[in-house]
Amino acid sequence: MPVAPAPVALVVAMNLIYSLSAYPLGKLSDRMSHRKLLGFGLVVLIAADLVLAANDQWGVVLVGAALWAYTWGSLKHYSRRWSPTPHPPICAVRPMAPST
Repeated sequence: MPVAPAPVALVVAMNLIYSLSAYPLGKLSDRMSHRKLLGFGLVVLIAADLVLAANDQWGVVLVGAALWAYTWGSLKHYSRRWSPTPHPPICAVRPMAPST
């Protein structure tokens, strides 16, 4: 694949697929167990790596980039489940009033 269109595949196509997959996969993550969600994301990641390693033609790279972006959409929700919950409002930092 020529170097010039590579940013198109990596930026435009991946962001489009990621943005289209994030909401449906978020809804799915509410109904799925942690292990199934991680397994699903890792299977898609392995498939994306195999597709990207298979060939360097334009169409194959776009399919691999789409699978890779789909992996971002699926594993993002898994990683958010492990992040700590926000602090209660009483512990939140409040801005100080300007001194006069």
